Amino acid sequence: MLIFVKKKTPATFTGIQTIFQRIVGRNNILYDVAVLVIAKLTIHRFEERIRFYFFHY
Repeated sequence: MLIFVKKKTPATFTGIQTIFQRIVGRNNILYDVAVLVIAKLTIHRFEERIRFYFFHY
């Protein structure tokens, strides 16, 4: 799951991911939840930007 999230997101997200690894720990359930929440937020922002660029021309 985490490898799939890493491949589809930009490099800044991996930096945030390493910070969460240090704070929460790699084998913790909270870490997986935090990664999923950040991934959903970043994907949502990118979708909004793509819609803005495509539909406002």
